[in-house]
Amino acid sequence: MQKSGVVEVYVSDNEMKEAYEACPEDMKTVFQLLAYSGSRLTHVHKMLQSFDERKIIVDGDVAYYPTASFSEGMKHTFEVFFCTLFFKKSSSLYR
Repeated sequence: MQKSGVVEVYVSDNEMKEAYEACPEDMKTVFQLLAYSGSRLTHVHKMLQSFDERKIIVDGDVAYYPTASFSEGMKHTFEVFFCTLFFKKSSSLYR
């Protein structure tokens, strides 16, 4: 079997806390979105640049935003998931 070249990296809770604390204040909400959703920065960046609040799909306390159009090459994306409270408190990100 041919090796895929994938390297798995597991970040500890403490490393995440340290990274968040070192993050500039104006980027902390983006950091949280990346951490909560597990999405790639390029996909989240494209989502925020073209954000349309009408595209948010809400299912209880969970919401998601379609991102399939942001896929490139082998880096696919379908939706970015987040807590519904997240964007209520973070609307300044996309306005």
